[in-house]
Order: sequence, then structure tokens, then C-alpha cells
Amino acid sequence: MGWLIACIAPAIAGAELLALAFRAIPLLKEAGRQDAAAYLQVRIAEIEWRRGNVASAERHLAGASGLLNTRELRRTQAGLSAAMTSAYVRCLLNDFLGARACLQQLEIPSGNVIEVDAHIVLAEIEFREGHAEKAIDLLEQSASDVARYPNASHLEVLIFGNLARYLFFVRDVGSSEDALRRSLRLLVSARHFGFLYMALGYARYAAAFAVESGHADFAVRLLASCGATDERNGHVSGHDALPCEMALNAVGKQLSRERIERLRVQGAGEDVYALLEEFLAQPAAADNARASATSSPRAASMTRSSPN
Repeated sequence: MGWLIACIAPAIAGAELLALAFRAIPLLKEAGRQDAAAYLQVRIAEIEWRRGNVASAERHLAGASGLLNTRELRRTQAGLSAAMTSAYVRCLLNDFLGARACLQQLEIPSGNVIEVDAHIVLAEIEFREGHAEKAIDLLEQSASDVARYPNASHLEVLIFGNLARYLFFVRDVGSSEDALRRSLRLLVSARHFGFLYMALGYARYAAAFAVESGHADFAVRLLASCGATDERNGHVSGHDALPCEMALNAVGKQLSRERIERLRVQGAGEDVYALLEEFLAQPAAADNARASATSSPRAASMTRSSPN
């Protein structure tokens, strides 16, 4: 039972994962699968961080580290996944030295898809340390490399979604929207519950682009859906503030308070994935703005990597 829960853990999240993980960890320890128990502990740490429970997240990270106490355990697939997720959560906690130390300890077999995971986490560390251009370069390289790995579409969601965030930050808006739409197409086709938190973060960027394209009503509904979904899942930490602030500022200039409130009520009851499908059916941002953005060398490289 413990091993089964560990196997399905990537596809579940939130309260469901917490309930199952706490049951599975003692069973896995008894069975000698400390590596799988460590993976579940770092997943718990990630959930606790999202809920704002920093001290609890740090305790679970320490517990996972104690379980991976041999080189053999750290080199299994579960051990590699545990160490990778530990690096990511430490990055979220702004423990960048700890996150880098986790990455440096990895011994990833050549051709293992976790090689791509490592670049995604390293890019996030660089971005949060203030090195946006370096983060962009890392993910653009990952976008080229990921095709070499079978069944890696889940990583493309992260590569292009995070690339959209970083490009948005440096104001390469046209390339950012291209990358975002590529990520969202994969998200809505899979509707992977384990990616719900990421979907909510990327959806806030979609709201910012929707306002720019003249769909302020839609942006309010999408932001309200994101907020309601976060609340139902106990999320309080981590989403980028910039796109939400930009969308809300633009909406406030275009719509009355009464209309905004009506749209918020409507959006709070809507499914975020259905709204993302609606976003993808809309035209991208204004042609003249996109034409200007795609004149840059970086934007051209993104256009070449796009499936369209």
C-alpha cells in the first residue's frame, strides 16, 4: 500500500496527498524504502509551504534528508525525485544555498529525464536570485533538449510556463505570451491534478494578457476562479504578484466596481481549466505589439521553438 501511494503521488496534491502520505511513510520505512518515504516527505513540505507553514515545511525537508542517508538511496529514482523536490522547495523558501547543495549532490544517470528537472529548478533559483536573463537561457536550452526524452510533456508545461514568467518579467511580452500559450495547451489537454497549483499561477499571467487584448471581463472571472480554487485548496503562498497587480490595475480603469464584483462572483464558481480553454480560444495580444516584440532576436528564437 505504501509503495502504491508513492507511485501515484505525482498525480495528486493538497489534502488528498497529505492524508495518503502520512499513512504511507511508516509503511515505506518498515519495508526499507526510505527513498520513497523521503519523496513523500518533501511533497508534504511543498504543500506546507503553499499553505504558509514554513516551519513545518522545513521540518519535513530535514526529515527527508535524514532518510536519504546512503549514496544508494540517493541514486534510486525515488531518491533522485526526493532530492530534486527538496531543491525546489528550498528555492521556494529562499534557501538558495541549500537548494544548490541539493542539486550538486545529485548523481543523475545519463539520459534520465531528471536532467531536465534539474535545469528547471536551477533556472528558478537563478530567477529568484535576480538573474532573469540567465534563467531564460537555461530554459530555452531545456526547451531544445526536452524532445530527446520520452513522455516528457509534463516537463514542457513547466519549461514553457516558467519561461513565460521570466520573459514577462523582462518585458518581452510577445515571447512571453507565446510560451504561456504553449504551456497552457498542454495543461488543459492533460488536466493533471498534480499541476493544479502551477495552472493557477500561469492563469494569472493569462489574465494579464487577456486585459491587454481587450478582455477585461474575462480577466476578472479568471482571477476570481484562481482565488477561489486557491482558497479551497488552502493555498496562501507563492504566486507571482506582478501579473495579478497589472491585470487588476488595468481592470480598475476599464470596468465599474459594480461590474467587477458581479464578474468576481461569477468567476468564483467557474472551473479554471474551462476558463483557460476560453483564453486559448481568444486571439493573442494586439498584432502591432506582437510584431514589435517578435523583432527581437530572443523573440525570434521562441517563434522557432513554437509548434505553430
